[in-house]
Amino acid sequence: MTPRPQWSFVVPVHDEMAVLPESWAALRRAADALGEAWECVAVDDGSTDGGGAWLAGTAREDPRLVSLTSERNRGKGHALRAGVAAASGAWIVTLDADLATDLEVLPRTRGRLAAGARLVFGDRRHPDSRLLVRQPRLREWLGRGFAGLARALVVPGVRDVTCGWKAYTRDTATALFPRTRCDGWAHDVELLAWAARLGIAAEPIAVRWSHGADSKVRLPGAALEAGAALLAIRGRVRRG
Repeated sequence: MTPRPQWSFVVPVHDEMAVLPESWAALRRAADALGEAWECVAVDDGSTDGGGAWLAGTAREDPRLVSLTSERNRGKGHALRAGVAAASGAWIVTLDADLATDLEVLPRTRGRLAAGARLVFGDRRHPDSRLLVRQPRLREWLGRGFAGLARALVVPGVRDVTCGWKAYTRDTATALFPRTRCDGWAHDVELLAWAARLGIAAEPIAVRWSHGADSKVRLPGAALEAGAALLAIRGRVRRG
């Protein structure tokens, strides 16, 4: 019987073929350097660029890659729920396919989890964080506006609500993810809101982060949609 891996990396994938080979190679190097057993659960969220086929083929070559497929694009939240449900690791990390968050954060994340943290999240506004490639000004302005609205309505005190890097103990992930309903990019806020509701401390960690030129989030339309989602999230979490 194969022992349970210490790490599960869960990656939502939608039309990311341009970065998948390089990202997979980088993740393998970083994960191997930890010296612990690991797996990567990649969820193809209705890609149309051949990324799903690439993941399936790579999974046949390396059993540490688990490839899941959604027949149509359902959104980041849906992909993450599916990936976490399939993950078997003691520690579960969610991250973006383009590795916008530099993997140098991985050993520091390990240190936090080993010290007893239940949820660690990337905070691009942390004093020690470095933005290597900034977002376009409008996108950054709208993102900050959304974060401010999220703090006011749902998650007081959280500076960065949408960074893709988050790490959970297994019991924390299984407590949070089944409660979420948001399929869009406000899913990150919903997770943090449920953590607060359940008394699970969320610890920010400094990151090195680069904006991807091919980001799939389309603003301002997504911001308006996410604003409505915040109200729905607040209602669900308050009702418990």
